[in-house]
Amino acid sequence: KDEAEFVLPSDGPWYYEMQEPGFNYRMADVNAALGISQIKKLERFVSRRTEIAALYSAMFSRHQFVRTQWEGEGRSSAWHLYPVRIPFEELGASKADWFSMMRSIGIYPQVHYIPVHLQPYYRRAFGYRPADFPKAEAMYAEEVSLPIYPGLTDEEAGAVVAGMVSTLACASAAMGAIRPRAAM
Repeated sequence: KDEAEFVLPSDGPWYYEMQEPGFNYRMADVNAALGISQIKKLERFVSRRTEIAALYSAMFSRHQFVRTQWEGEGRSSAWHLYPVRIPFEELGASKADWFSMMRSIGIYPQVHYIPVHLQPYYRRAFGYRPADFPKAEAMYAEEVSLPIYPGLTDEEAGAVVAGMVSTLACASAAMGAIRPRAAM
């Protein structure tokens, strides 16, 4: 993730590039042992992540400018990520500036994922260009993933939401003109 090695300009602190395809199928014995011990905790981990996701969704329901993930009837998620969509352009806010503000208050969102067709390898190998997949790029422009892990407390989740709302207010020039948006 050395910026000096980037082929393209960085979009923000989350940016990475895939310049060549790579493979690494090796796993050390210690990683296998750790995996076996973690499987025993899987049900508890997924249960706690589901609680946190429900808490986030409830808190964000009061903020029409944050679109949360929709979970269909009879469907469930392990919530390995908690992605939300924020209409940064509509808010008159910079995603990169907001991202930096969040990090400055100790909250570390991430972006999942940069569209594959924008990666240098795929651009070079297949001739993909920006605007070839506009829906993927629209998702990338708005998506951020919030911290979600079994050890996150309810209070910490509340601090993530409060921090997100306050930094968006600081980064946005158009908070009063936000229209309700559909779920993702």
